[in-house]
Amino acid sequence: MEAVTLTLLFADAEAAAAVDVSEDLVTAHGGREEPTAGAGRMLAFSSARSALSCAVAIQRAAPPRHVRIGLHCADVGRDGDRLHGRRGPLDGRR
Repeated sequence: MEAVTLTLLFADAEAAAAVDVSEDLVTAHGGREEPTAGAGRMLAFSSARSALSCAVAIQRAAPPRHVRIGLHCADVGRDGDRLHGRRGPLDGRR
């Protein structure tokens, strides 16, 4: 499994509300949605600048409720449709 450096954007809304992120918004910023086991969203970008720009766009497009967004830059590998970091799958909460 070859590793590549990606910036991952994790987003979820307070009170377990769904985070509404359009596919067009993600692809316009050069990202793609990754499978996740949690209620939030995980988006992958090849550029930290693109991930940050998408995070700002999500915040601006969100209704007036709190949307939490975190960015993480890491070397990851892909096993099928799942991303893996040094400690295992990246698609669930720990």
